Amino acid sequence: MAEEVKMKNHRLVDKMVIHVDTDELGHEISYDRFREILDGYETLLGTLEDNRTYNPNDTRTQQQESAEMKLSHKLYLSPATEGSYQVEARLYDDSDEVQPALPWEDQGFARVFRVIDCASSGDTEKFAEAVPSKLARLRVIEGLKKVSPQPAERITVTSGLQGERTTELKQANIIPFEQLRPAEDDFVDAEVIGKIALVDFESKKLQLRPNGSTRRFPVQYDPEIEDRLMETRYKLMTVKCKVKCNINGDIAEIIDADGIEELELRPVEIKSFVADGVEHSFEHPITVTVELDETGQVYLGVFDELDLCVYAEHQDEMRQEILDDLAWRWSAIAMASEEELAPDAIAVRRTFLDLVVE
Repeated sequence: MAEEVKMKNHRLVDKMVIHVDTDELGHEISYDRFREILDGYETLLGTLEDNRTYNPNDTRTQQQESAEMKLSHKLYLSPATEGSYQVEARLYDDSDEVQPALPWEDQGFARVFRVIDCASSGDTEKFAEAVPSKLARLRVIEGLKKVSPQPAERITVTSGLQGERTTELKQANIIPFEQLRPAEDDFVDAEVIGKIALVDFESKKLQLRPNGSTRRFPVQYDPEIEDRLMETRYKLMTVKCKVKCNINGDIAEIIDADGIEELELRPVEIKSFVADGVEHSFEHPITVTVELDETGQVYLGVFDELDLCVYAEHQDEMRQEILDDLAWRWSAIAMASEEELAPDAIAVRRTFLDLVVE
């Protein structure tokens, strides 16, 4: 840990002191409960750092953070002190990307407590404006439930590098989560990867088992895809349909299957990319392999030589995700001075410069 703190890209962004007092345990808190609180803050930080959270047209059904995004908001703990139960959590940016200096109210925990204040008001319209993405709203609600005090529990948080703000979270102020949740009839267009377990041609229904799940979903299908259903048994397919997800981002219901095709994971060949308005070409085209992530529903593009790992919900979005990531890596890593980079980023920089023809 000491070696990590000395790294140039280990930048302190914010800190907070969490003070927990419980009627039953006094100066103690259960490990499971404290882990839940920290997990809630990590969920909130990760969601609120993602620019897609603020896009009202966000149609994702699952939220994935890239490895680089996770590094931009890592929590480290200082030793706990007495006085009920009190511990300092420090928020560091361990990513290789150089971040601009932001005013205090736009950094780290400040965003989290703005959303807590907004949700605590009970104003669902105001909360929806603060978190426009419906998927992100579900994640935020999940985080809020974890950090909010339980019965007989009082939590006070002091945040800011200089302790600029103290917030007391009270049981009486718990957010009306059910009111803040998106409407239950909100379905979004999606592409579900899975196997057709059963087809009832008479009722025009099929049973779809999403990849990575043991659950079967009954789905009404469009008669126009019926001929293709005969060829689908035991094969992994992509099904175009509408889905509704629960608060964890897992599929809760599927309707209206109107497109189906056999899954084919296609590698992506990249000859050039554009960064800062300038086109850069590879001496030889690079090939990014495409696979499925651990959920079985999200496409993962990997090119180990550049430590590249990008996510896409639809396979036809993968090329643009790769191009965007290459542009970022060129500007933030290849064009940076090695004195500013961590050892692994230096290796990526040198490889990148070797691969590109200038």
